[in-house]
Amino acid sequence: MKIPSINQLPKQPNTLKDLYSNFERNCHTVSDCNFAEVKDTFQKLNAEYTKQGFGRQFFFNSEQLTDNLIKNGNFRLANILINELGKIYMRIGKNDLAEKTIMQSMDISTQLNDNLHVLARLSDLEILYKKSGNRKRLFQILHDKKQCAKDIINDYDNCVKNFQSLHREPASLDAVKKQLAYTYSGLADLLMHSKPKDSLKLTQKAKEIYDELGQQKEAEYLKIKIGIIERYIKKKANKTKM
Repeated sequence: MKIPSINQLPKQPNTLKDLYSNFERNCHTVSDCNFAEVKDTFQKLNAEYTKQGFGRQFFFNSEQLTDNLIKNGNFRLANILINELGKIYMRIGKNDLAEKTIMQSMDISTQLNDNLHVLARLSDLEILYKKSGNRKRLFQILHDKKQCAKDIINDYDNCVKNFQSLHREPASLDAVKKQLAYTYSGLADLLMHSKPKDSLKLTQKAKEIYDELGQQKEAEYLKIKIGIIERYIKKKANKTKM
């Protein structure tokens, strides 16, 4: 699905048009705006447009607004709105638009050297590809997520300094390590039948992290999983000999 051109959209009521125009004006003119209030207003505008049956117009307006914010160098505000827009697309099942928007947000976070938000957007794409069953894209995203998590772990203090959020504290170092372990396990699942030896190594790496963090439940689960993979490798080897 693509965002329609303005000529393809029904005419929006003046009340809605005025509401969005005021919001857009504030985004462009208020130099020290309250990002939390902007986010809250954006969500309310989406609800009102959707309620009145003009959801597509809201998407069009928002795409135009974020493009202009980026052109004007207001990357942080643009990223906040783009991230919210991606969540809306995911919620209503517009996977192609969600993918495009999440990637755009991830690119901005990369430019801002905010790897913790890059990791979060990679997790969003992971969820998206799991839901859509796109194993090829899921595999690539998990590879990217693995490298991103490793980079954060190796330079955690600087990543925290570059973290830009309205309310949330940055993910703890242990939380990032858990994400890495989870990613190793996800990659292992995808490689179980095609490359079982690689799957085994990834599962062992995940278990090592959980052992280090004292996550006994997760470590025990992966111990069982390692046994299953080892039996599968042995069974496959026996079939090859026959």
